[in-house]
Amino acid sequence: TCALPILKNNIWNHFLSTIFINKEQGKWGERMLIDILESQGLQRGVDYDIQQTITDRKGNAIINEDSGKKMIPDVILHYPNNEDIIIDSKMSIEAYYNYMNVETDAAKAQYAADLVRSIRNQANDLAKKDYSRYIAKNRTAVDFVIMFVPNEGALQLALAKEPKLWGEAFDKQVFITSQQNLL
Repeated sequence: TCALPILKNNIWNHFLSTIFINKEQGKWGERMLIDILESQGLQRGVDYDIQQTITDRKGNAIINEDSGKKMIPDVILHYPNNEDIIIDSKMSIEAYYNYMNVETDAAKAQYAADLVRSIRNQANDLAKKDYSRYIAKNRTAVDFVIMFVPNEGALQLALAKEPKLWGEAFDKQVFITSQQNLL
Protein backbone atom coordinates (compact mmCIF):
# COMPACT_ATOMS: atom_id res chain seq x y z
CA THR A 1 0.00 0.00 0.00
CA CYS A 2 2.94 2.35 0.48
CA ALA A 3 3.79 2.18 -3.24
CA LEU A 4 0.36 3.47 -4.36
CA PRO A 5 0.92 7.16 -3.46
CA ILE A 6 4.37 7.02 -5.10
CA LEU A 7 2.89 5.44 -8.25
CA LYS A 8 0.11 8.03 -8.39
CA ASN A 9 2.66 10.81 -7.89
CA ASN A 10 4.89 9.42 -10.67
CA ILE A 11 1.94 9.15 -13.08
CA TRP A 12 0.81 12.69 -12.22
CA ASN A 13 4.33 14.08 -12.66
CA HIS A 14 4.67 12.33 -16.03
CA PHE A 15 1.29 13.72 -17.10
CA LEU A 16 2.29 17.24 -16.04
CA SER A 17 5.69 17.12 -17.70
CA THR A 18 3.99 16.02 -20.92
CA ILE A 19 1.10 18.47 -20.76
CA PHE A 20 3.37 21.48 -20.11
CA ILE A 21 4.61 21.14 -23.67
CA ASN A 22 2.43 23.58 -25.67
CA LYS A 23 1.62 21.12 -28.44
CA GLU A 24 0.51 18.54 -25.89
CA GLN A 25 -1.66 21.12 -24.11
CA GLY A 26 -3.32 21.78 -27.45
CA LYS A 27 -3.93 18.09 -28.11
CA TRP A 28 -5.40 17.66 -24.63
CA GLY A 29 -7.76 20.62 -25.13
CA GLU A 30 -8.76 19.41 -28.60
CA ARG A 31 -9.48 15.92 -27.23
CA MET A 32 -11.73 17.39 -24.53
CA LEU A 33 -13.53 19.50 -27.14
CA ILE A 34 -14.11 16.49 -29.40
CA ASP A 35 -15.37 14.45 -26.45
CA ILE A 36 -17.91 17.19 -25.66
CA LEU A 37 -19.10 17.37 -29.28
CA GLU A 38 -19.46 13.59 -29.49
CA SER A 39 -21.29 13.46 -26.14
CA GLN A 40 -23.90 15.74 -27.70
CA GLY A 41 -24.46 13.32 -30.58
CA LEU A 42 -22.56 15.35 -33.16
CA GLN A 43 -20.75 13.43 -35.89
CA ARG A 44 -17.30 14.23 -37.23
CA GLY A 45 -17.38 15.00 -40.93
CA VAL A 46 -21.09 15.81 -40.79
CA ASP A 47 -21.69 18.24 -37.94
CA TYR A 48 -18.09 19.33 -37.48
CA ASP A 49 -14.60 19.00 -38.91
CA ILE A 50 -11.33 18.81 -37.00
CA GLN A 51 -8.08 20.55 -37.95
CA GLN A 52 -9.37 21.25 -41.45
CA THR A 53 -7.27 23.65 -43.47
CA ILE A 54 -9.48 26.43 -44.78
CA THR A 55 -9.20 26.52 -48.57
CA ASP A 56 -10.36 28.68 -51.45
CA ARG A 57 -12.74 27.47 -54.19
CA LYS A 58 -9.84 25.82 -56.01
CA GLY A 59 -8.75 23.87 -52.94
CA ASN A 60 -5.67 25.98 -52.22
CA ALA A 61 -4.84 26.58 -48.57
CA ILE A 62 -5.74 30.08 -47.47
CA ILE A 63 -2.91 31.98 -45.84
CA ASN A 64 -3.74 34.51 -43.15
CA GLU A 65 -2.62 37.94 -44.32
CA ASP A 66 -1.27 38.96 -40.91
CA SER A 67 0.48 35.79 -39.76
CA GLY A 68 1.45 34.26 -43.11
CA LYS A 69 0.25 30.89 -41.80
CA LYS A 70 -2.38 28.45 -43.05
CA MET A 71 -5.77 28.81 -41.43
CA ILE A 72 -6.34 25.58 -39.47
CA PRO A 73 -8.86 25.95 -36.65
CA ASP A 74 -9.32 23.13 -34.15
CA VAL A 75 -13.00 22.67 -35.03
CA ILE A 76 -15.39 24.03 -37.62
CA LEU A 77 -18.89 23.41 -36.28
CA HIS A 78 -21.53 23.21 -39.04
CA TYR A 79 -25.02 24.45 -38.31
CA PRO A 80 -27.95 23.20 -40.46
CA ASN A 81 -28.57 26.63 -42.02
CA ASN A 82 -25.13 26.63 -43.74
CA GLU A 83 -23.52 28.57 -40.92
CA ASP A 84 -20.11 27.66 -39.57
CA ILE A 85 -18.68 28.50 -36.18
CA ILE A 86 -14.99 28.21 -35.44
CA ILE A 87 -13.95 26.73 -32.11
CA ASP A 88 -10.32 26.89 -31.03
CA SER A 89 -9.12 25.24 -27.85
CA LYS A 90 -6.67 27.33 -25.82
CA MET A 91 -5.08 26.59 -22.48
CA SER A 92 -2.04 27.52 -20.47
CA ILE A 93 -2.13 24.91 -17.77
CA GLU A 94 1.25 25.78 -16.28
CA ALA A 95 0.19 29.09 -14.70
CA TYR A 96 -2.96 27.49 -13.26
CA TYR A 97 -1.06 24.48 -11.96
CA ASN A 98 1.52 26.75 -10.34
CA TYR A 99 -1.25 28.88 -8.80
CA MET A 100 -2.86 25.81 -7.27
CA ASN A 101 0.44 24.52 -5.88
CA VAL A 102 2.00 27.54 -4.18
CA GLU A 103 1.27 28.73 -0.69
CA THR A 104 2.22 32.38 -0.54
CA ASP A 105 -0.23 35.08 -1.52
CA ALA A 106 2.46 36.85 -3.55
CA ALA A 107 3.19 33.75 -5.63
CA LYS A 108 -0.55 33.07 -6.10
CA ALA A 109 -1.05 36.66 -7.30
CA GLN A 110 1.82 36.30 -9.78
CA TYR A 111 0.54 33.02 -11.24
CA ALA A 112 -3.03 34.33 -11.40
CA ALA A 113 -1.74 37.36 -13.33
CA ASP A 114 0.19 35.02 -15.64
CA LEU A 115 -2.99 33.05 -16.30
CA VAL A 116 -5.01 36.19 -17.07
CA ARG A 117 -2.26 37.45 -19.38
CA SER A 118 -2.10 34.10 -21.19
CA ILE A 119 -5.87 33.93 -21.76
CA ARG A 120 -5.95 37.58 -22.87
CA ASN A 121 -3.07 37.00 -25.32
CA GLN A 122 -4.72 33.88 -26.72
CA ALA A 123 -8.03 35.73 -27.20
CA ASN A 124 -6.22 38.59 -28.94
CA ASP A 125 -4.40 36.12 -31.22
CA LEU A 126 -7.70 34.49 -32.16
CA ALA A 127 -9.25 37.88 -32.93
CA LYS A 128 -6.35 38.69 -35.26
CA LYS A 129 -6.85 35.44 -37.18
CA ASP A 130 -10.32 36.62 -38.25
CA TYR A 131 -11.38 33.10 -39.27
CA SER A 132 -14.86 34.22 -40.34
CA ARG A 133 -13.33 36.16 -43.22
CA TYR A 134 -11.95 32.95 -44.72
CA ILE A 135 -14.86 30.49 -44.50
CA ALA A 136 -15.92 28.96 -47.82
CA LYS A 137 -18.28 31.10 -49.84
CA ASN A 138 -21.08 28.50 -49.92
CA ARG A 139 -21.19 28.71 -46.13
CA THR A 140 -21.86 31.66 -43.84
CA ALA A 141 -19.42 32.21 -41.02
CA VAL A 142 -20.75 33.43 -37.73
CA ASP A 143 -18.80 36.61 -37.02
CA PHE A 144 -17.20 35.39 -33.81
CA VAL A 145 -14.92 32.56 -32.79
CA ILE A 146 -15.39 30.41 -29.71
CA MET A 147 -12.28 30.16 -27.55
CA PHE A 148 -12.67 26.92 -25.63
CA VAL A 149 -10.75 26.81 -22.33
CA PRO A 150 -10.76 23.13 -21.31
CA ASN A 151 -10.30 23.80 -17.61
CA GLU A 152 -13.28 25.31 -15.83
CA GLY A 153 -11.26 26.18 -12.73
CA ALA A 154 -8.62 28.05 -14.72
CA LEU A 155 -11.21 30.08 -16.61
CA GLN A 156 -13.16 30.92 -13.46
CA LEU A 157 -9.97 32.00 -11.69
CA ALA A 158 -8.97 34.25 -14.59
CA LEU A 159 -12.43 35.82 -14.75
CA ALA A 160 -12.49 36.34 -10.98
CA LYS A 161 -9.10 38.05 -11.06
CA GLU A 162 -9.90 40.12 -14.17
CA PRO A 163 -13.67 40.62 -14.56
CA LYS A 164 -13.21 42.66 -17.76
CA LEU A 165 -11.41 39.81 -19.54
CA TRP A 166 -14.53 38.19 -21.03
CA GLY A 167 -15.97 41.50 -22.25
CA GLU A 168 -12.65 42.59 -23.79
CA ALA A 169 -12.52 39.38 -25.79
CA PHE A 170 -16.21 39.55 -26.75
CA ASP A 171 -15.70 43.09 -28.09
CA LYS A 172 -13.16 41.53 -30.47
CA GLN A 173 -15.60 38.79 -31.57
CA VAL A 174 -14.03 36.12 -29.34
CA PHE A 175 -16.43 34.22 -27.08
CA ILE A 176 -14.47 32.64 -24.22
CA THR A 177 -16.10 29.56 -22.75
CA SER A 178 -15.43 26.27 -21.03
CA GLN A 179 -17.00 22.82 -21.11
CA GLN A 180 -19.91 23.88 -18.90
CA ASN A 181 -21.32 26.16 -21.61
CA LEU A 182 -20.67 23.76 -24.48
CA LEU A 183 -22.66 20.92 -22.93
